[in-house]
Amino acid sequence: MPESFTAVKIVDYCLDLFGAPSLKAAAFSDCIDLDQLAICTLADGSQVAKGDDYKRTLETMAKGWKCEPRKRLFFDNKAGDPTFVLDFYAAGQSPGLDLSGPIGTPVSHSIAVLYRCEHNQCTKIYVALDAQDVVGKDGLDKAGLMQTAVGQQALDLVIRPGGVSGGLELHYHDYSSVPTIG
Repeated sequence: MPESFTAVKIVDYCLDLFGAPSLKAAAFSDCIDLDQLAICTLADGSQVAKGDDYKRTLETMAKGWKCEPRKRLFFDNKAGDPTFVLDFYAAGQSPGLDLSGPIGTPVSHSIAVLYRCEHNQCTKIYVALDAQDVVGKDGLDKAGLMQTAVGQQALDLVIRPGGVSGGLELHYHDYSSVPTIG
């Protein structure tokens, strides 16, 4: 039986591909089901693009794009698939996505992206504007994140039918507030 990867591992692999000197859409087929992918708004779940749209964008994007989340909330489904990860990106560091779907240039504002992953691939992506500036809030903890509109919308999506069916654990990381040792 093949190893099962969580959303964190799958999304990190995809983000590493953005930084590669030669970006090829085919490389993303290992971590994104581009044939079935739906890109939606987080607020209402309406679909704004499909995997084919993202594939075309990936083929024309700039190479070596720095794409790193500033804050991350991992929804760990103890029953297995699906798993979800909510990333917050600063302006200019998003994974080629905006509220209107895939774009080939960095966005000029911070965004939140919720990834749904199952069977070792990303199958759905939800995008939201970081209207409450989660990216810029120093010292924000998991409870504070869950009180934001984006945090509440993401949790609602994760626990609705077809989402997490077993126990759920939340793991929060603030990559902009990592203490330096030494």
